[in-house]
Amino acid sequence: MTHPKVAHHPDSIYAQIFESRLTKGDLKKLEILEAAIKVVGADKEDWTLDSVAEELGTRRSHIVYYFKTRSDLMEAVIQLVVGTGQRVVVEMIETAKNPKEGIWRHIQGTFDWYRRYPSHAPVMLYFYYLASQNERYRRLNEQIRKSGRERIAGLLGVQPELARKTALELSELAELYQDNLTGAMVSLATSSGGLTKRLNRTTQQLVDLLGLH
Repeated sequence: MTHPKVAHHPDSIYAQIFESRLTKGDLKKLEILEAAIKVVGADKEDWTLDSVAEELGTRRSHIVYYFKTRSDLMEAVIQLVVGTGQRVVVEMIETAKNPKEGIWRHIQGTFDWYRRYPSHAPVMLYFYYLASQNERYRRLNEQIRKSGRERIAGLLGVQPELARKTALELSELAELYQDNLTGAMVSLATSSGGLTKRLNRTTQQLVDLLGLH
């Protein structure tokens, strides 16, 4: 079973994550990763390279040719999922007309990621579980969070109301912002309730946290 969304549209958002046009080999990897996202989200700890191969309609050896181990494939899945989310957020921020709107668009883009890619939410929840149990995934999560905080601090640093904050203060504020937004996304993925209502509530909470009015 092929995944036409990837194979037939090399210039889609997945291709935008990379610096150049995807090669045939890249597209094969993305087909595997798309299948793995579906399987990991559904099976959690029970997923295997064989179950990914079955989802893709191919042999296990085809998966192993590109990803030698289960851990290698899982790490690539997380990098793709997070990279996709980052691209969605960046696209949203680029529509902002002023610094304050950039904050709103950042929050909106994060919610829009889960709306556009609902299969990514259970994968991220499973990743958080892995990070609590395994040093390899803990380090990966720390790297992801660090780069995220740096981007958030950059958004905060151009806010007129925060102009007097030091770099350390902006970093600490970015971490609080990140923690609150991550918590909101976990709540969105694990609880019932409308996305729009949660988005509005989270936006108000973060605006209050930052003192942007």
